[in-house]
Amino acid sequence: MGGFTLLGPIIFYEPILRAFLRKLFATLLEDGVRWAELRSLFLSSLTLRGQEVPILGNMKLASIFNEEITAFISSREGRDFWGGEDNLDCYERTKDVQYN
Repeated sequence: MGGFTLLGPIIFYEPILRAFLRKLFATLLEDGVRWAELRSLFLSSLTLRGQEVPILGNMKLASIFNEEITAFISSREGRDFWGGEDNLDCYERTKDVQYN
């Protein structure tokens, strides 16, 4: 579980996230997947290109996903990819609450 804590800041750095998404879409298409529904629990913050301080950017993450999938579909490489959607999941963090 500790490895995920270390990877979060790396994956959620905007240039790396964009490259990851492009590679993900290309790999899915190579495997015959033409439509992807991705689900993510956005607990990580996002560091934008050229910035040092991360933001809590669920909407910016969704925007980046949509930009990258649109760019991939518009490319020669991704012309056979139908598209996809991102399902943003979140939960409310509460202190001192017990769940039975």
